Amino acid sequence: MDDAPLNLWQRRRALHMCRWSVLLFLALIAPLSPASRGEATELVVDRSDIVKALAPVRFLPEHAQRSARIDLDVAFSLGSAVLTLRAKDQLDELAAALSRPELAEARFVLAGHTDARGAEGLNLRLSQARAQAVRRYLIEIHGLAADRVAAEGYGESRLKRPLDPNAADNRRVEVIAFPHRPVPKSTRRAITE
Repeated sequence: MDDAPLNLWQRRRALHMCRWSVLLFLALIAPLSPASRGEATELVVDRSDIVKALAPVRFLPEHAQRSARIDLDVAFSLGSAVLTLRAKDQLDELAAALSRPELAEARFVLAGHTDARGAEGLNLRLSQARAQAVRRYLIEIHGLAADRVAAEGYGESRLKRPLDPNAADNRRVEVIAFPHRPVPKSTRRAITE
């Protein structure tokens, strides 16, 4: 009969320890999730979807009414131009798409964007650095010809979600195709950098 209260006490202690273990586990894992770091949680866009979005008019006539472009979730840490592993996965898909015959003659502008956190001038420089990091990765790692891509930074001036200016979706790189035409004058400077 003396063992019964002890067993009850032991069960309560075990339950209490279990609860604390779960809370500790969640506290350690939660900071690792993209959403908790303010990153977008979208999946990597695959190369076939990129080709469909950027293909010239002769391959996709519906592009005659609009410029071919795609927003890619190229993940950067807050305030950084260092590519994350997820960003590199996305850029590997982009490089594979850009090497396809449908896009072989096209030139592209990599437009870097930020959210509205921080000073406007800092965001402009950061978006330019991010676009340059993407360009550098495509050229150095995947051998993309340097004259096919230009990098431009727009800072917070072209928010994807203007009603939520601090949203992670606003931190992105937009790929804009300029098929069979020279890259616009405003971006030629960036090509030679």
